[in-house]
Amino acid sequence: MTARQLMGLWLLATATSASWAEGEDRPVASDGGDQVIYRRIEQVRRATAGFRLDGSDRDWRQVPQLTDPRGDAGGDPGRDLVAAAVAPRQNDLWIMLRTAGKPSTDPWAFYVEVDLLADPGDDFRIELESLERGPVLRPYDKRWQAGDPTPLRRAKAIVHRVVEMRLPYADIAAALPADKAALLAGKDVRPWVRIKSWTWDSERQREVDYGPAVASFRLIETPYPLDIALPSRPRPPVDVGLPLRGSWFVLQGAMGRFSHQNLWAYDLVKLDRSGYQSSPRDGKKNTDFHSWGQPVFSPIDGRTLRVRAEAEDSPPREFGRRRTAPNYIQIAAADGFALDLVHFQKGSVTVEPFGRVSAGQQVGLVGNSGNSDSPHLHMAVWAGRFPRRTAPLALTDVRVGLNSGIGDFWARELTRWEPREGFFVEAVPAGQHAR
Repeated sequence: MTARQLMGLWLLATATSASWAEGEDRPVASDGGDQVIYRRIEQVRRATAGFRLDGSDRDWRQVPQLTDPRGDAGGDPGRDLVAAAVAPRQNDLWIMLRTAGKPSTDPWAFYVEVDLLADPGDDFRIELESLERGPVLRPYDKRWQAGDPTPLRRAKAIVHRVVEMRLPYADIAAALPADKAALLAGKDVRPWVRIKSWTWDSERQREVDYGPAVASFRLIETPYPLDIALPSRPRPPVDVGLPLRGSWFVLQGAMGRFSHQNLWAYDLVKLDRSGYQSSPRDGKKNTDFHSWGQPVFSPIDGRTLRVRAEAEDSPPREFGRRRTAPNYIQIAAADGFALDLVHFQKGSVTVEPFGRVSAGQQVGLVGNSGNSDSPHLHMAVWAGRFPRRTAPLALTDVRVGLNSGIGDFWARELTRWEPREGFFVEAVPAGQHAR
């Protein structure tokens, strides 16, 4: 399939959107509130219709942005990323990066990781090699190793008051492997796009700063499903509350690529403003990870069936090397299902087998026990009193968004939501939904 054909399919099947200036007190959609999001998409779509590539942020004032504190770039204001925005329009992807001072024009100063396709993780990296050559694309393989750089013939970048890039989807398709390019088209095109940015000092050969991760729905006229379709369900989902407090990211969902094949199971992690699980980014210790030690609460009333509490926590990045059982709690509910909460920190579990547990009761801390790549909470529902198969679940009374935090322009407040990878989710007290 040619890049031109892919582009035609993209125009038929895609959807495009954006995010809003952080911290503004804006309403969020309640149940049935997809129309609220569609109105916002239309608002931003119209705002981007007259975009001009001029290195100014004038056109971006009506486009959602996320910010990052100044002064964390070691005294280099030209590489100190303080704001980012993405506008996935119908034919092209626009990116804006703002720095604390006039942006650096040095070669290789700016990099952007792009999560665009219906495939988990970042799909490719955009590098601004030089203003003369323009943006180049490095695709990632299944292990997220960057491939050779490919110039994007019609892509443009300008560094002036801000860093501004326009990346035509046809160029992106031509630069990706065929299996990746195919995901740019078809009925299952993902409805949102996320970017992460960072800066580099080539003279000193070091990373300088990481900007805020920012995601946006796609910006097209025709309404499209805001949540991607799930696999066919064996039964209706079981309703449970979110067992965590604050904003959590659905890293892996049902029938996932890594450890959830053929499982209705979900992995939840904490991410920082730049979209990473740890600080430093290549965290070597469990304590480097934002999820580590976060309290876990029972989301249901029930009785514990099985409990394991004393398994050692694995070092990060060792998935597949350890086959030991993790620390976990299995809670039986009155209506015949059982809920698993898994990977607790050693010694943190506070309940005993065959004891009563109440919704909202703290039951342990997030850890990295068993065969786990990094600290996270795994949750799954099992059907039947002596369960053999996982069942789909729905989280009740939650705020669901593309960006972390209550200020997310794209957040919806829902009384029930079946989790999907790539979204942030946060519990909302029952009866306190925005209207």
